[in-house]
Amino acid sequence: MKKILIMLMIVTSFVACKKEKLMETSPELNEFVNIHPDESFYLKSAIKGLTPAEIVEQSAGMAYTSHYRDNQYFEEAISSTRGTFDYQKDYENSIIRMGSQDIIMQMEGYEGALKEDFISAWDVYFTNEAGDTIAYIPNEQLREIEPLIREAYDNNDIEEINKLFEEAYTYKAIE
Repeated sequence: MKKILIMLMIVTSFVACKKEKLMETSPELNEFVNIHPDESFYLKSAIKGLTPAEIVEQSAGMAYTSHYRDNQYFEEAISSTRGTFDYQKDYENSIIRMGSQDIIMQMEGYEGALKEDFISAWDVYFTNEAGDTIAYIPNEQLREIEPLIREAYDNNDIEEINKLFEEAYTYKAIE
């Protein structure tokens, strides 16, 4: 038993010593990252699902799947859920906001690291109070933008990171 505990402590210390490229936190990093409605909302004459305003109003949570939690990799995928609160909702523009710390970490020991939890996530969807799925961000959209975000991060280009999120992270209604 002692040997197992010693091995676990050694492995933990090696994991904790992992060096990662860290981005300097900067005032240029937007306080929020906006998740906009998909353009197709505005092209449809008859919407079967909820409108963007209804999605923002009813959104109570965002769920996603990732192999990461707090930038720690896990072999088995983890489903995570977080609340969407009133301060994150822009009712006038039908936008749901995420904190910038969800992209560039500000947690002690990880300041400036790219937050893998959400960058590498899939099956991102929004739920109402009853837990029903009301909107989602398409997986192909997330996979397309991921390498561009990583490239902007490697180039220390905060403005480009903000732009990529503003343009690419758009939700669609469940129809």
